[in-house]
Amino acid sequence: MKRKLLIAIPGAVLLLIVAALLFLRYGTETAPVQRWMASQLGAVTTQYLNPRLSFGTLRYHYPLTATVDNVRLVADDPAKKDGTVDIFVAQRITLEMAAIPQSGQPLRIQKLILNHPEFRAVTVSRQDSRLVGWSNFLKGPAAARPAAQPEAKLSDVFEVRVVEVADGLMVYDPRTPGVKPMAIDQVNFRLKVEPIKSGETGWYVVEMNLERKPVFATHFAGRMNLDTMALEAQSLRTSLTLGRDQDHYLPPQLQTLLKEHEVTGNLVVEASGSLPVSDWRAANLKTHLTLVGGNIAVGEHRLPLEHLDVRWSMVGRRGTLESLDAGLLGGRLGAKGEVALNDSLVANFDVHLADLQLQQCLRNAAGGEGKYKGNLSGDISWQGPLTEPRKQSQGRGALRVVDGDLVHVPVLEDILGAATRTMKTVGLGSGQTGDTAEVAFTFEGDRANLGQIHAVTRLAALHGHGYIYLDSRLDLLINAGAVEKVESMLGKVGDLFGKMSDQVTAYAVTGTLNQPQVRVTLAPNL
Repeated sequence: MKRKLLIAIPGAVLLLIVAALLFLRYGTETAPVQRWMASQLGAVTTQYLNPRLSFGTLRYHYPLTATVDNVRLVADDPAKKDGTVDIFVAQRITLEMAAIPQSGQPLRIQKLILNHPEFRAVTVSRQDSRLVGWSNFLKGPAAARPAAQPEAKLSDVFEVRVVEVADGLMVYDPRTPGVKPMAIDQVNFRLKVEPIKSGETGWYVVEMNLERKPVFATHFAGRMNLDTMALEAQSLRTSLTLGRDQDHYLPPQLQTLLKEHEVTGNLVVEASGSLPVSDWRAANLKTHLTLVGGNIAVGEHRLPLEHLDVRWSMVGRRGTLESLDAGLLGGRLGAKGEVALNDSLVANFDVHLADLQLQQCLRNAAGGEGKYKGNLSGDISWQGPLTEPRKQSQGRGALRVVDGDLVHVPVLEDILGAATRTMKTVGLGSGQTGDTAEVAFTFEGDRANLGQIHAVTRLAALHGHGYIYLDSRLDLLINAGAVEKVESMLGKVGDLFGKMSDQVTAYAVTGTLNQPQVRVTLAPNL
């Protein structure tokens, strides 16, 4: 017993000495370390970031943990004089470090835990899509510092390995009147990062999983440069369920579009490439989008979209629609094109339609048959600036409907109604039972020039030309007559003029697509 006591006493004394040394070495340095860490956080935002950092109490818990309360990043609001926007708010941030903090050394943070954070993306205005505080998050290389002082990098200050978000909120507000901002709540995700040891500084390997069950799930693997805010994706995959209950999780611009057209379906987006966060037009990306089980509403009707497959790429400040393939209305819709990623977004697209069955899509909300039928095919080429598509359009196209029932098609219905009231021709309506129609047109700035319009319905045959303005105004001249009379004349265009009898009547069509106005005109010729 005495021997054990003799051994225990020196051991206890040794432990007390070690504890005293540790306390003298680190316990008395807690306050200075706290002050140094707080000064580092403030210095980082002042030197590297445009938004301003504010926080409550910083507590250092020896040896490797610190907590910061009431953290905010505040940015000036260009839309409001002396206004500001809190672009990030967190009740508490916990920092778990890989090494004991030392003055003059980077804060080697092993894990960053954000408790109830809010990420807020607010556009400058409806006309300016830049995000307040985020679009100019990092200060440029010409930030205020003495010329002789070497430029420091954000990666010299922080080394982060893991970021965890617990019960977060993401908000996107484009400041669109009457539209609720996008809000994604109950966000929990884990972001793993690892510095890349190479010639270039600031690069981190990044892996992220983000879910908001059952609405969406995102997986990202790639790398990010903390100094330049450049993002390179080896793989990005996002799956999203579209529907009324999920719309508020999307950007408001999409909310409005999806709500108006009642879009539903299961969407998957996959992407790879590089994206400079501060200049998205300089991206080098490949994107693949698929939608299955979709439906789109147009007016009182619904269009089933069996599938949609889109491949899009960006390189050299040019976007390319490599392919768009859609199973639509029992037929196919295909498209390809390019967009110059300049201020005007000048684009050109070629669209091909094949055997779209109008009787499939034009069913009312109650599920009844539509008013008209037919198989639609055609080709359209369009070019112009996407910023002014209704004013500077160019291109051409041709559409054809066969085996149709067109007597209730908007505009045609009004013309045929007027024709049946004014024409008193024997044999009216005795033509073929399957209606057909053809139209060839060119885009001319703010209008489509319909150079040729031909239609043969069970009530009458029509031939004409005119303009449809891209704001929906109409300026058409249509000749209508008994089917046999006009059918025979359409094959003899050279003899058409001057051979119109009282069996063929001319109609001027004005008004708009929604409210056309048809009147008999004295002009006898086309």
